[in-house]
Amino acid sequence: MSARTENTDDPRTRETLDHAKDGYRNAQEVIKFIDTKTAVVTGLSTLLGGFLLLVLKWSVELNGNLTPNLGQLTSAHLCLATCFYFLVLVSLLAAVLCLCAAVWSVIARARPTNLENAFTVLFPFYRRRDAAEACRQFERKLGGMTKTEIIKEYEDQLRIVGMILGQKLKHIRISSIALVVQIISLTLSLILLSVMYVMHWPLGGQH
Repeated sequence: MSARTENTDDPRTRETLDHAKDGYRNAQEVIKFIDTKTAVVTGLSTLLGGFLLLVLKWSVELNGNLTPNLGQLTSAHLCLATCFYFLVLVSLLAAVLCLCAAVWSVIARARPTNLENAFTVLFPFYRRRDAAEACRQFERKLGGMTKTEIIKEYEDQLRIVGMILGQKLKHIRISSIALVVQIISLTLSLILLSVMYVMHWPLGGQH
């Protein structure tokens, strides 16, 4: 019996291959979940940022006769206005950070250079200048691969998806923290704006 046949029929090799397939599948599912979560976080951050800008636009464009506009409020309540503008700035910066981190998480990463296989059937990616060599490798591998060779391909792919998963988790964590900061600062800024309106309202009624 040849070494090739022994490797193919070895129960331990089969178990290792099945385990590698499970790990690769689990990583892909987690990546899909993170991408979905990223989309939700991005959408919520965009919605909150748009709402804040809409409130600011509404307050600025008031005529100031029946209801005071933002300029009148900030002139009458300098201390509160300073805190309000600071919170608005923090909220907008948090929104930008959230979106940037989310976008960065979906940018394609370069393939690691320390892999054993330059071209794999599992992920048949190659540059145009390497097309001829890639086609030769695919033709050879599709002619028949041992389970040990297949495991080597899974080993490389697990390294790749592991790197991708780590980067995505890092950036979605940043996005989520930025979203929390955005929500808190937005809430506080709206509270301060409401307080300024309540405090200014008697003054507005006297004019």
